Amino acid sequence: MSDLQSAALTLDGVTLVFLLILFLVLRARRPQTEPAPRAPAPRERPFAKRSRTRDAEPAIAMAPSRLARIKSTHAAEADDESAPPDRFDAAVLEAQIAAVEQRAADAPAAPPETPIADTSDEAALAAAGVVVRLVPQVPLRDAISTNSRIGGRLRLPASLDWPRIDGVDAVFVAQIACDALPAALWGGLGPRHGSLAFFRHPATNAPLVLHLAEDGPPRDPPHGEPFPEWPVDVIEAAPGESESEAADAPEDWVAALGAEGYDIADPAFHPFDWQSMLAMADLLEARLDRLATDAILPVGASEELTDAVRTNRDARARAEEIIAIIRDTAGRQDFSAADAGAVMAALHAIRWTHVTHATDPETGEARADILTLPLTRHNARADLWVGAYLRQAFEQAQRGWCRDPGLMSAPARAFFEPLWRDLAERAAPTMGGGDPGREPGMLRLLTLPADGLLPGLAGGGADLVLTVAGAEFAVGDVSRVRAGRRVPETMRD
Repeated sequence: MSDLQSAALTLDGVTLVFLLILFLVLRARRPQTEPAPRAPAPRERPFAKRSRTRDAEPAIAMAPSRLARIKSTHAAEADDESAPPDRFDAAVLEAQIAAVEQRAADAPAAPPETPIADTSDEAALAAAGVVVRLVPQVPLRDAISTNSRIGGRLRLPASLDWPRIDGVDAVFVAQIACDALPAALWGGLGPRHGSLAFFRHPATNAPLVLHLAEDGPPRDPPHGEPFPEWPVDVIEAAPGESESEAADAPEDWVAALGAEGYDIADPAFHPFDWQSMLAMADLLEARLDRLATDAILPVGASEELTDAVRTNRDARARAEEIIAIIRDTAGRQDFSAADAGAVMAALHAIRWTHVTHATDPETGEARADILTLPLTRHNARADLWVGAYLRQAFEQAQRGWCRDPGLMSAPARAFFEPLWRDLAERAAPTMGGGDPGREPGMLRLLTLPADGLLPGLAGGGADLVLTVAGAEFAVGDVSRVRAGRRVPETMRD
């Protein structure tokens, strides 16, 4: 065995002996087991003499709001305590309560579970003058991620049936995301989660409003085609800004355009798919009776009047032939802009006459004023169908553009998009506002202009105004919304 190995064994032996001696010494010093003496009475803890009854609360203020916040904190917060509860004094507990309150104040606010507010707050009701404008997006940005819309298809949960009013399927008007609404709108009353969906009766315009907790897939109405869908931006109006009232209401753009003169053979007004082409054919056919081709000519009628009747008879026959071609071709082949151009050129080539009978003020003799026009030319004195077609084209273009702006030709977009943008800015629907003195306690939920981007959606030819009592809206009750009418300035005497 080497010297190194001998030294290692010697060191191990010495270590074992030392540990054994240490164990024996510690054992000898341990006291012998004896019966434990009776323990003295425990020391009084702080607050031990204070009653635990409700009549004698501790001096520490435990307001219900504080208690609720403490209970709502995570259990992990209790692990921060550094001493048993019975060792705390009032100052320590108050400091902990203050810390919990501070954490609650710094935490992001969660959406309220129910739209309940304090209706006794007069300042909140006074703030109900806040107005938001629902401005349609022109051009469209991202319709998929836009949660507020006017017209179009309702986002209804699959578990719910289509709403009905007085036993009739309701007309969908708008769906607005509540989380996009300013906090001060309606004085803070009403929901700020989910969405508010607005409807009206198709005949009586009786209103219906639903607060939907969640959206569903887009759903078409049970009957008929939905209005064009316009995603909207929810924009708080500046103080004193008009609510699309009279001064800002747009004038009749069709009449304004008619004063300048136009021809629907212009590519800006061409049909852009078979649906719009067939709608044009139906309108033209309905107006052909106004040509009065079977009129009985008076005895001794002038040659000009005879030619006028003959011209209209020929115009009707040619127009009916074009209508038949449109209906026969629709659905059999793909639509093309070239087909639309050919149809409109053929209609433009047709001439018709407008005859006005009058009496010569000097001679007292009957006379006939005859005006001959292309079938596609608008004239304020002789509007057979062109003005009605332009209004129809306005709506048809909206539907196509809202589905896919690429459906529209460049000339059509160059004409309609600036017009839509102007109407969207000057006649946007609004939420909030109103005159509390005229309707005390009532809140204006929605004002939908009769003039503007979606004519006909309001129904009745006047602005649709939906109101609700503030006390009802504060607890989320929208079952008794009232509908009123406001005549636009352009319709007032």
